[in-house]
Amino acid sequence: MGRCKKTVAGRWQFSEHRDSWHINCLGIVHEELCFTAFGDFSEARGYKNNSATRGFLRSIHDTKNPWLEGLSQPHSILTARDGYLYLCDSETGNIRQYTMEFTLQRTLNIGGYSRGPAWRDGILFVGLSASRNVVEGEHQQAKIVAFGTKTWTEIDRIVVPCQEIYDLLIFDDREEFLFWVERILIYERTRALDRIRSLEEKLAGKINECARLHVFLGY
Repeated sequence: MGRCKKTVAGRWQFSEHRDSWHINCLGIVHEELCFTAFGDFSEARGYKNNSATRGFLRSIHDTKNPWLEGLSQPHSILTARDGYLYLCDSETGNIRQYTMEFTLQRTLNIGGYSRGPAWRDGILFVGLSASRNVVEGEHQQAKIVAFGTKTWTEIDRIVVPCQEIYDLLIFDDREEFLFWVERILIYERTRALDRIRSLEEKLAGKINECARLHVFLGY
């Protein structure tokens, strides 16, 4: 693939302090760009131990009037084909279902840090990240939880070989899926090679230090 030239079409800044609101996920609701954030804090990382019910969902163009508020570390926003809006209230471990008028319909607790909903054929898949506060046990690995949006009951959950899930994607086209798998594998290979190269450089530096030390000591 050829390189495409990237230009900044717009930029928004809502606080003078870095990582004060902890803006994280973008979405499209009513054809308008929106975002979730941990809260309207005035200092860097002000949300630490202070994020319960402080989060919100707002339009990028109207940050004074939240569409949803009273959230706790909200993340992913999904407008599904069933006509509902789904949102991960991650700190509470909940997935919430709203009407497109932002009326809460139902809430389901999946027992952990919820992120990345994806909807297909009446089934909602949600990522459940491993706890960062345990050393061993069943919460060491991330999971994908599936439940029916009509019955609002869990269908199944599977363990995946990672600790965190940020987002889930549904692919209807096999070729598109294979294309992105290839791109991810190429990226991971490049990152691994860069890491190996960095370690080799550090090792060469240590070997040179040992050689100079041997000369200094007369070995």
